[in-house]
Formats: sequence, C-alpha cells, structure tokens
Amino acid sequence: MIDIVASEHDSEQEASASKEFRRHRQLLLSIEKTYRVLLEIDDIQKQEQNYADHLKKAMDEKKKEKTELAYRQLQIQNDTPDFFTQVMCVRKGKRLVSRVLTLLTAEQAISVLSAILRHLPLIAKKDQQDEVIERLR
Repeated sequence: MIDIVASEHDSEQEASASKEFRRHRQLLLSIEKTYRVLLEIDDIQKQEQNYADHLKKAMDEKKKEKTELAYRQLQIQNDTPDFFTQVMCVRKGKRLVSRVLTLLTAEQAISVLSAILRHLPLIAKKDQQDEVIERLR
C-alpha cells in the first residue's frame, strides 16, 4: 500500500515538473521570437542608411510595424501579468525588455515601466544574481 501511494505521488511530481519545463521552454521560445523581431528592426535601420529619402518613409513604417509587434509579444496589455513577469525573471528577457524600451513610443515605454514597477519586488528578487535591472537606466 505504501508503494502505491509513493508511486502516485512521484507520478504527480513528474507531471508537474514536465509541465513546468514545457512552460519555461515556451517562455524561452517566445523571448527568442521577439529577439528575431529586434534583429529585423536592426536590419531595417542598416538598410535605411542606403536608401533615398522617399524610400526611408516606407522603411520607417516597416520599422514601426516591427516595433509594435515586439511590444505586443511582450504581452504587457493582457489582464494577466504572468507572462511579462516571467520574461523579467529570465536574464535574457530582461535584456530583451531593455532593448525594446529604446524603440518604443513614450506611451508604450510608460506601459512597460509601469508593469516593471508593479512587479518590482519579485523582479528585483530574481535579479540579484543577474544585476540587469541596474542597466535599464
């Protein structure tokens, strides 16, 4: 009887650990997806230098669209702040947010900073080893 209870408990722990692993993996994939958008923005900025003024407007529009996409991928506007908080608990996620912040409109940047401030105790606790938050200045 003890073996049955122990094996049920172990299988529950394994299922929980597997679910947590999948969730963390999905988070890292989402961060990578947003980094790809940032690389596209960097490419657009490099290409802009080689184009005439009338083509730069089209490139600016494309850059704005990509920036908006990066902002949406951070999922700050969702009612559940869980995803953004998870992003900010990962070193690469914090660096991603700091890079995205430089591209956002003032309103979007305020939204990001407000989300950071709302969850600052948790984010600061997770950042003790990384010390990335200090670089957000």
